[in-house]
Amino acid sequence: MNLIFYKKIIKTYKIFKSNKGLNFTKYITIVAIGDGFGGIGVGKGVNSEQDMSLLKAVNNAKFNFLKIFLKNSTIPHPISGKSGKCVVSLFPLNKIINFSCGSYIRPMLDVMGLYKISSKIYGTGNFYNIIKAFLNALYNIESHIFSYNKKFFRCF
Repeated sequence: MNLIFYKKIIKTYKIFKSNKGLNFTKYITIVAIGDGFGGIGVGKGVNSEQDMSLLKAVNNAKFNFLKIFLKNSTIPHPISGKSGKCVVSLFPLNKIINFSCGSYIRPMLDVMGLYKISSKIYGTGNFYNIIKAFLNALYNIESHIFSYNKKFFRCF
């Protein structure tokens, strides 16, 4: 059975560092991959070249893969997750209304195949904390099947 993964770049940015005349440039890329049926993996890649950082992020996301059950392309019950000072709450929608989500949560829901869902972010707007709180909420759902990695946040 072949698995088809959908990939979306959540954020990519460049860091400059100078040390006694030597200038360093690093690219950091955060990627979400999913199978479209409730599976998601998020990874971070760091390298001096942008395409290699993207490749590292995709491999890291495949390593951190989580799958949940879907009920009519939505989650079965309201959930919330916390990371640091950030709290993300996810609510299922059974109406015609589709996405009502924040900017960092929307690409992750796209690759998962969740369309009838609403979310609210409380606290900080730091994208690392938002992504970790979203993954924490999915990991605490009662109907998650499995994750390939026991230490889910080890590589992110």
